[in-house]
Amino acid sequence: MPIHYLLGLNYYRQADYAHSVEQLNHVLKLSPDYALAVFQLGLAYAHNGDYASAITTLQRALQLDKTNYAAAYNLGAAYAQSKQYPAAEAAFRQTVALAPDYSLGHNALGQMLLFDGLYDQALAEFGRAAELAPEQPGPHLSLAKAYSAKGMTAQAGEEMRKAQQLQAEPKP
Repeated sequence: MPIHYLLGLNYYRQADYAHSVEQLNHVLKLSPDYALAVFQLGLAYAHNGDYASAITTLQRALQLDKTNYAAAYNLGAAYAQSKQYPAAEAAFRQTVALAPDYSLGHNALGQMLLFDGLYDQALAEFGRAAELAPEQPGPHLSLAKAYSAKGMTAQAGEEMRKAQQLQAEPKP
């Protein structure tokens, strides 16, 4: 593993994204098809707030590794941060196609569907996320939002209670 990749990864873990970008770009000058470095660079760009570069880089990461569901998920997040919601939805659909058991992908896709007013589809995605990660409050909060948007206040309240209970439970 090239030293610059390890340095870039270390800088990323320390939240020093500018230096991470610098080191990972150095790696890619030498090995432009190093898929892990391309993916990590996309993450560093996103965390540094450079969503345009993150989008381009994460698209490249998916070209190099078409099975990288984490690249698809982070691409969706970068699109969403850039307010490119149809592209975000498409990336999150790709995420759940690549990783059907990835709860965060279902929850993110549900958020895009909720934004589009597709409440029943959003509820289905949030429900799947809750099934996949029953110990996580996030999907229940999302379910509460979707039920509330549909005017289903009793169900919204029940999901909110579940989320609050999960947040209050001590984690091992």
